[in-house]
Amino acid sequence: MEASGELGIEKLTVITWGLRKELELEGRRIRILPVEEWV
Repeated sequence: MEASGELGIEKLTVITWGLRKELELEGRRIRILPVEEWV
């Protein structure tokens, strides 16, 4: 039971970390694109 619980927490951490990274990349893309358009 403990092992599966730990695995669940690890999976959630990886998923949230992945989502955070995706949001960061999207945020950069959104910020960078308008700058490129103006230049």
